[in-house]
Amino acid sequence: MAFIVSILFCVGVALLVLGILAVKREVNRWGQPDVVSSIVMIVVGLGLSAAGLVPLYILWFLANLTGKPG
Repeated sequence: MAFIVSILFCVGVALLVLGILAVKREVNRWGQPDVVSSIVMIVVGLGLSAAGLVPLYILWFLANLTGKPG
């Protein structure tokens, strides 16, 4: 479970970074970014990274609560 969650988090962070870089590249090239696709990528990246962070935090909290490693 923790392995799947960490992959989800990494994919979300990668999408977030790619979306930010896409916005910067489009602004530099044309002066006007392709805002819609870049914002969608950023939002999806934020969603995936949040979906990865929440279960990781819950697992960490439970591990500390029970004293057992995840």
